[in-house]
Amino acid sequence: MQTLGLSDSTPRTEGRLKSLFWPTLTNGADVDYITYQGFWLCTFIAILSAVVATLGGFPLGGILDGLFFFLCGVGIRRRSLYPAVIALTVYFLSTFVLLKHTDQGFGVGRILGLALLLSNTRAIYLASRWPASELESLVAPISPTVPERFAALAQHIWPAGRYLLVLLAILEFAFITLALLAPRAQT
Repeated sequence: MQTLGLSDSTPRTEGRLKSLFWPTLTNGADVDYITYQGFWLCTFIAILSAVVATLGGFPLGGILDGLFFFLCGVGIRRRSLYPAVIALTVYFLSTFVLLKHTDQGFGVGRILGLALLLSNTRAIYLASRWPASELESLVAPISPTVPERFAALAQHIWPAGRYLLVLLAILEFAFITLALLAPRAQT
């Protein structure tokens, strides 16, 4: 089956639950899996943030949040540590904004998202210390699925997207700072 390319020659070294919450990296396939997982985590957060903010009456904020987290996911897929750290930081600080203004900061979903972003940031940090020559030898699947093709867009988006991410990160931190300094609305 390996001759036909039907099985993975370097399978992941751990189960799905451990790879979600405390991944270890022993080969290039683990690194690829972690960055793929981080891309989809940030894409899910992007969609959820955009929908919730838009339904809450802040469509522009929802679009900016969604684009910010999507670009963080793209950067994570490209094995960049900066987007992983910045996504974790913004998500963590926005939890305090929600807690201050809506009393809904630390729910189960938010804690789960923070845990996943933290474990992904740790894994990207570990992957950033690997030699580039070992990671560049990863071979893409012969016939990728639609999600894999969507995740592969990262290599095309990231060169220009990283500059937009810096601008969006500055805006995110400015909005979070203003929201934390603003008095709580009386209901």
